[in-house]
Amino acid sequence: AVAHLRRKAQAGGTRLVTTPVTERIFQALDYARDAAAMILVCGPTGRSKTFAARAWVFDNNHGRGKYVRIPSGCTRRTLVRHLCRSCGIGVNGKKTSDLEDRLFKAFDFRNTIVFDEAGHLLPRSGTGTSAIEYIRDLHDICGCGIALVITDVYWDELRHGRLAAYFEQFIGRIKFEVRIPAHVLREECQAACAALVQDPPEDLVTEA
Repeated sequence: AVAHLRRKAQAGGTRLVTTPVTERIFQALDYARDAAAMILVCGPTGRSKTFAARAWVFDNNHGRGKYVRIPSGCTRRTLVRHLCRSCGIGVNGKKTSDLEDRLFKAFDFRNTIVFDEAGHLLPRSGTGTSAIEYIRDLHDICGCGIALVITDVYWDELRHGRLAAYFEQFIGRIKFEVRIPAHVLREECQAACAALVQDPPEDLVTEA
């Protein structure tokens, strides 16, 4: 049964199961959209952050929401090109500065941009902070909502690492935080079981 469900998920045949965690993520994303604010979704791996964020972008904002998955070791140029592709803006043969200007014109307060795996924007050395600076510029200049989806270890590095003082103003822009607990809540198991079995018995939920 597990193998069958995994194949179904890979084929795109599954839906998001609403849990207390996904509801809280949706609240944060709704706030980013409605208040054009910067928000944070932070937690360990495997806690529904990506799945929930992608589902929200798909279902909300009438196409004005954008989802960008940040690759490891991301530079400002790479970030800009990924964001352009999410907007249908061609990047071949274009200077990064020209693409940045196009993005500034493409977004306004009606847009919400979700940056998943935002921890990959952290510089590996003492330099290379311009990718994060560009996200700050998007928020400040365009007035669009920004959602940072980040693993907790990266967020701790951002707040308490060697560049913590530098990122203080950036962190201060975050108006709504969701901190997902490491342990799975019983209510999450209840919701997951109920998606597969009507009125799941307590021993099934306990086993889950």
